[in-house]
Amino acid sequence: RPCRRAALPPLLLSVGLASLLATVHALDNGLGLTPRLAFSTWNFFGTGATESEVHDIAASLERTGLKALGFDTINIDAGSLDRDRTTGRLVASSRFPSGLRNLSDWLHGAGFHFGAYNDISGHTCGNGPAAGSLGHYEADAVTFAHEWQVDYLKVDFCGVEMPGTPPENCTGVVGRSCGTVPVESAGQYAHWSALSTALNKTGRPIYLDLCPHAIADGVGTEVPKGKLMYAPPKEWTLSQRRALAN
Repeated sequence: RPCRRAALPPLLLSVGLASLLATVHALDNGLGLTPRLAFSTWNFFGTGATESEVHDIAASLERTGLKALGFDTINIDAGSLDRDRTTGRLVASSRFPSGLRNLSDWLHGAGFHFGAYNDISGHTCGNGPAAGSLGHYEADAVTFAHEWQVDYLKVDFCGVEMPGTPPENCTGVVGRSCGTVPVESAGQYAHWSALSTALNKTGRPIYLDLCPHAIADGVGTEVPKGKLMYAPPKEWTLSQRRALAN
């Protein structure tokens, strides 16, 4: 049940701006002023994209002229990551035998931006390898920014903790596929803010594509009351939304 589009305007994390998270304005640094034109592997491959297919995608974008028109980002979606059970670090799934840094370097050398994927919870969407960032925000931010040189990061929200339900019991689960985040406004915001702060601390500008959820109240929407919506909670102020984008 992946989020197919950003529920907040897709803005950039900006270099060295962790100290500005207490302010209420997104940085006007000329980045993220328009939506990123990107190819997402999810749209055709789901969780099954491979390293060779990413090479083919890049070649196709070049050959068809789409890259010259601005489609210069390739985002590798769900199924691309796993977590090392010993170190707790993110690693590429077996579909990317050369590793994501090698793929990132190859894409950059070919004139593309490299997009990666993760989830704010301990889960990811789809049926592929799962390694959500819950409990690893700072370590994963360093991996994305420095180890893999990521330019674009899509973050899903597939481990949703609904109101009145207890947190997922992850006792005995090592490193992956467990851990929910509350959909409740304040609790959810705290997690997005922690991830945003961790990414900012790395000093690398990353286009951040968020997917917050909200519970429909049945007013002004076709979504039935009590159901999940791909939208930020209405309680979030404009200042809070902007702060996540700094």
